[in-house]
Amino acid sequence: MVRRKTKQKMKKVGGIRFFISALLLFALGACFLLHSALICSIIGTKHIHISNFFIAFLGTLFIMHLIPSGSFRIFIHEIKHSIFILLTGNKIKNIEVGRKSGNVSYQYKKSSTAYLSLIALAPYYFPLLSLPVLIAGLIFDNNHSNLLHLLLGITLAFDLNTCFHDIHKEQEDFRQILGGFLMAALYIGGALFCWVSLCLLWIIAHNNGIIFCFQNTLLTIKNHII
Repeated sequence: MVRRKTKQKMKKVGGIRFFISALLLFALGACFLLHSALICSIIGTKHIHISNFFIAFLGTLFIMHLIPSGSFRIFIHEIKHSIFILLTGNKIKNIEVGRKSGNVSYQYKKSSTAYLSLIALAPYYFPLLSLPVLIAGLIFDNNHSNLLHLLLGITLAFDLNTCFHDIHKEQEDFRQILGGFLMAALYIGGALFCWVSLCLLWIIAHNNGIIFCFQNTLLTIKNHII
């Protein structure tokens, strides 16, 4: 099922900086994942209580799999486009949501041309629900951790399901990207890998884990590169 998303005719967007950013997302995700494994090896897995997260995550994925395609998924898809349109300083003209297709029409400024690729691919990588939950986790840290684990599992599963649901070569969103589907898939894969790895790192060690990750990475760079 193709959901029509082309806002207006425009030149292809992306390029070398877009490609490099995709590679950097994979590198950052690998850094988060490696530090998650390192922390597990240091403190032992028996001290890591993440069962609520995985139960909520797998349960939500199963439920989302049973929900048929419809206007709700298309609405979420268009909302993600719209958020990035507004974040990049552009103006929404019209939003259409139907049972089988949707569209967001907008005017973009020349100064925001570099962000058009992010707007086009927003529905496939933007963690609409899990982002605010992780922000709440960073604020509360170890407080309410069981509840936050549960919420992060639910929202991350929802985001991943809606991100992957519409990925296929015929999507018009991908036609806007230089390199087409393959380049778009590379960026989406890097963004999702990075986000899931960051969520996992927080689940395992909360704020201290993220702080340790960045401190250790900066120290490694300083000792071996600078």
